[in-house]
Amino acid sequence: MKSIARLLLTFSAAVASWAACPAGVTPAQIITSSPWAFQMKAGDYSPTGTAMVGTFSPTSPGLLRVSLTYTNATVVVRKEEATARYILYPDCTGGELLFYVNGLGFQAEFVFVDNFTQLYLVTDNFTPRYGGTVSLTGYARPTTSGCPAGLGDPLNLINGTTWSFRTFAGYFRGPGSASVGMFSPVNIGGSGRLTGTETISYGGQGPIVRGAQLSGRYIIYPDCSGGEIMLMNRGNPVPYLQLEFVFVGPNFREMYMINDSLIFDPSGSAGLSTVVGIAQRF
Repeated sequence: MKSIARLLLTFSAAVASWAACPAGVTPAQIITSSPWAFQMKAGDYSPTGTAMVGTFSPTSPGLLRVSLTYTNATVVVRKEEATARYILYPDCTGGELLFYVNGLGFQAEFVFVDNFTQLYLVTDNFTPRYGGTVSLTGYARPTTSGCPAGLGDPLNLINGTTWSFRTFAGYFRGPGSASVGMFSPVNIGGSGRLTGTETISYGGQGPIVRGAQLSGRYIIYPDCSGGEIMLMNRGNPVPYLQLEFVFVGPNFREMYMINDSLIFDPSGSAGLSTVVGIAQRF
């Protein structure tokens, strides 16, 4: 009995150690310390899938300002802004986000990760505007607010850098695709251009495209929250891919990405409609 009692006390102490707010910090202070960037994708097998990227910033207790781009059942909605709500559990383990943006409504449960520097999310109530997916899962991390002082043209934010990236299917039905590659953006007289390479696998029903020599374009939004990347010359069956992205983490060194244009495959072999990805400075 004494051994069992000691075990229960040890377990209770362990629970108390992880289910507690930092000393002198309230749950609200944790989530309001910075804006957050997030990415979510389909967590089920429904056809066509859904994915989204965006940012949210607490504006007052319980309220968020949200900007997101999503693709749902082959319909793409870009840069929608709305007010949302959040709740935080008093033990600082997590909480809930409640979004309703242009007909797309969802409630996501989240837990804090890695000393409150990341969120893991799953929808516990999701109403897709155009059908298809009924479950989303994803993550969120703090991001940088606003452009650096003296930047000038927002294109300069990633001018002359090199990025490594990967993409993968945003749902689980059909052969899908995945890729890895690198790209280098350059601001040429106020026009964002890029070059790079990409290797793409279309699974059992498609080819392997090795070392495609990419060209493309990019834009950065005036508030430096993110932008768009167009990857061209990828080879068949999907010769181009347009990606919406948001910056993640400090100093604009990472991106969450989704496709924000429909993907057409004339051969019908690629089985794609939703692609998600991540990128990081090389």
